[in-house]
Amino acid sequence: ILGRAYSGAGDAMRAVDVLQRATAEAELQIGPNGRTVAFIRSNLARAQRRAGLLLAALPNHDMSIAVFSEQFEPQSVQPALALSSRGATLLHLRRASAAASDLALAADWLTKTQGVRHQNTLIARAQLAHARALQGEAAAAVRSLQELEAIATQPATRGLISHSLGAALRLHGDPAAAIAAQSAALHHYGDDPSVALERAMAQVEIALAYVALDQPAAALSALAEALPRLEKLQADPTPVQAEAWLAKGRALIATGQPAEAIGPLASAAAYWQTRRSAAGDQDSKAWHRECTLWLTRARTSAAHQSGPRRPQPRS
Repeated sequence: ILGRAYSGAGDAMRAVDVLQRATAEAELQIGPNGRTVAFIRSNLARAQRRAGLLLAALPNHDMSIAVFSEQFEPQSVQPALALSSRGATLLHLRRASAAASDLALAADWLTKTQGVRHQNTLIARAQLAHARALQGEAAAAVRSLQELEAIATQPATRGLISHSLGAALRLHGDPAAAIAAQSAALHHYGDDPSVALERAMAQVEIALAYVALDQPAAALSALAEALPRLEKLQADPTPVQAEAWLAKGRALIATGQPAEAIGPLASAAAYWQTRRSAAGDQDSKAWHRECTLWLTRARTSAAHQSGPRRPQPRS
């Protein structure tokens, strides 16, 4: 309960510490396959996701899903929620295919058990649409998210749907509409500390849309708030930070500052290269390729700006 309270207060890293202690103590008393341990691991995985510890969260998701699948009725609420949570972490990792697989099952089960208008169902369906937009199905994702937008009532859920809609609109080639959707997400989220991460993610999407609109100054303005917030909230670099570095690098190139763009673009390329090497993550290939392309452009432009080096006189 204390770990969940810290997470709700926006302190995911402290929540992770507390929930790791709770997991260890529960395993000593109950054993690794107890239902209580699975519940704690599920909460730990969510806190790790919010803290940017995405790869560390996956084994906890896997263990909780395994226990819930054994101890609850097939396709019931608890296994569905656990699948939805793992799908959300995979979505944060930009593993779109695996995320869509989990979220499609979760959305189907939750629709049957809790109904199409329940918040859990809406969240799973929104994240499924987001994952499919990343897979190249942006037009269908936009239509699905617009349908969800019309029936959602709770502010946090509406914020998540608007965020996913904005991402899908940007991927569909409509950055102006994407900015409007992300602005709606920020309005729905409000200033509650529990949604500080979601606010930062919306601001990164706004920056990417402004880059697509060739408005680099506006992109840099959005990132001036988003990047420090992400660095504060997340213990490790994450895909959304890499996307923010990419947006910053592209905006700096567009404002005639290619030398300043090299740092953030190199950080973005290094992140995706590390992901490919450490996790054998094939989904990282395209992201790494794009960051490397822009990094090469920044270095080439910076070299042209500096001009040929003059020979130094001999002493």
